[in-house]
Amino acid sequence: MKKETSIQRRVYKGYYICIIFIVLVAISNYLNLSKIESNLSNNIVVSKLFNSILEIRRFEKNYFLYSDETSRFETLKYIEIAETTIEENSNNFEALKINKDIFSLKDILKEYKENIQNLSMVNNSKEKANIRELGRNLVITAENITYIMRQEVIKLLSFSKKFLVSSIYFLIIIAIIVGQYLSYLVLKPLKNLHTSMKNIVDGNYGELAIESSDKEIIALNSAFNKMFKELEQKQMNFIAQSERLASLGKMVSGVAHQLNNPISNISSSCQILKEEIESSDIEYKKELLFQIEDQIERTQNIVYSILEFSKRKKIKKHSINLKKLMQETVNLMKVYIPNNLKLETDIADELYIYADKQKVEQVFLNLIKNSVDALKDTKDAKISIFTEKDSENKIKVVVQDNGPGISHENVAKVFSPFFTTKVDDKGSGLGLFIAKEIIKEHNGEIAFESNTEEEGTKFIIKLPLA
Repeated sequence: MKKETSIQRRVYKGYYICIIFIVLVAISNYLNLSKIESNLSNNIVVSKLFNSILEIRRFEKNYFLYSDETSRFETLKYIEIAETTIEENSNNFEALKINKDIFSLKDILKEYKENIQNLSMVNNSKEKANIRELGRNLVITAENITYIMRQEVIKLLSFSKKFLVSSIYFLIIIAIIVGQYLSYLVLKPLKNLHTSMKNIVDGNYGELAIESSDKEIIALNSAFNKMFKELEQKQMNFIAQSERLASLGKMVSGVAHQLNNPISNISSSCQILKEEIESSDIEYKKELLFQIEDQIERTQNIVYSILEFSKRKKIKKHSINLKKLMQETVNLMKVYIPNNLKLETDIADELYIYADKQKVEQVFLNLIKNSVDALKDTKDAKISIFTEKDSENKIKVVVQDNGPGISHENVAKVFSPFFTTKVDDKGSGLGLFIAKEIIKEHNGEIAFESNTEEEGTKFIIKLPLA
């Protein structure tokens, strides 16, 4: 039996290997740069020492030329500076190649100082020649120290450059090796999965059998096999359901139910009218005729709604000013809106949607009409239409009323075909169903909020911006 492994653990292992190599390279470069920094600091000290010796020689020359005691004191002053510089940095010089040269410089400096201090004002050519010789030795030794230090820095910089380039190449090679290894571990079982899935797409159903000891692949294999079993079990049910939908099963049943009531009422009224045709009660006959007319109109509305839905005209989208569209919709509803109902719109002038004007207008007409019907018994009735930003390419249009709201038992049925809460069967029950279909055709969404029966109803439509 194969030992169970994990892709995640292997990926982490490869990741940690890369991290370790990166850290090692970073530490090596840091140490090298620290060494360069230290050498540069020592170079600064050596430069200061060299400058002090040059000043010593300059004032020595002035002293010998002009017998100026000030120049002598300045010479001694710079000798003190040079000695102090050597003493303060003696610990740093011990680990360097210039350590012997520094000691030699220190000795020459000491002898030079004694000669300057003991120099008499009498013209002693031998003493002056000795001092000049010591001065030349000071400069030569200091120049040698400076040259060695600069060479050390150049070597370190060259090594650092080579080491950095080598580190980059090395890390690239390690990354490629680790990447190839991880790719092999992950892609091999995924390729097997792809092959098996392709067979299933071609209609060759069967269980997936991916050879792998990784628990993630095993779990994936198990999940797919479970899914395929469920799909196989539901396949026949799905085909049967598709056939029922194709024959408009539920729709036809709803149409028959919706048309049966008005036709029965028409039939009853006609029967009564036939029996009472010889009577003299004209008002009663008129009432029967009005009932027949009302039921015929109701039947026509149902048939018209079904025809409109079944036509499925190809939508023609273009850029529409949302505010103008809403104003036109409200104008169409003016006759239908009672005087005691307040309708407010708050839509920015610059908002444009990409839609079929006639279709979207039909949606808003249905929503406003539903709100008006729901508010007929509401005091201080109010409908608000406004927009909210949804995303960069969509806008929310909200149609809100303060009516009685939607009862909890009807929430799930709101968008169902032929569902209506209007009394006397005045509604066809297709308004919101058709509205939802239209919004879906526009790649939009429609939803509603009605938490309690006292808060009213808020329909929210998302539409693409032009």
